[in-house]
Order: sequence, then C-alpha cells, then structure tokens
Amino acid sequence: MELERRKHERKKTEFDMRIYSSIKTGAYTVKVTDVSHAGAFIKSKYLPKEGEIISFELMDSSYRPVFMGNARVCRIKGDVVDSEKGFGVAFYKVLDEKTFNDVLQ
Repeated sequence: MELERRKHERKKTEFDMRIYSSIKTGAYTVKVTDVSHAGAFIKSKYLPKEGEIISFELMDSSYRPVFMGNARVCRIKGDVVDSEKGFGVAFYKVLDEKTFNDVLQ
C-alpha cells in the first residue's frame, strides 16, 4: 500500500492554539509543534478521539485570535511519555498565506 503524501509542506514551530474538544467543557490552550496550510500537530497530554471534530482559534504573538475554524483529529500519538503525547489535525478550511504567516511569527 502506498502512503498518502501531504499536499502542503509542514513547518516546525511552537505557538499556542486554543481548542474546544470533548476533553474539557471549555476552551483550553495547547502547543502546536508543526503546522501546514492544511493541518497541525498539537502537543497535549489530553487526547481527543481519532475522528473527533474540534474547534480551534489560532492566535498571533499577542494572543489575538487571527483564525477560527474546525478540524478533524486524524492521528493520535498516545503510547509515548507525556511530554511527547499529542495529536494531528486536518483543518476543514486551508489557511491562506497571510494567516499562515501570522501564526508563524
């Protein structure tokens, strides 16, 4: 079976993202460790279910929301030490170039 190739290049980064998932009743903040126009990997010891739809807010360096949307949890990395736990998400709407650059600064 051939692996599906990503259509968008991922960039290593570290910034905060506010998310809403089934894990907590309100929003909570997580660390994004890499991002592309179409998705991200989120470091978190709290793991939603694979396939779950989450809502998120991407914030700039001043913690102002620059983009809000929904994403599908497409990968869980849970069988590792807590500091390495996390999950991958696929955004429902691809980030435009300006938004992508805003969150990387």
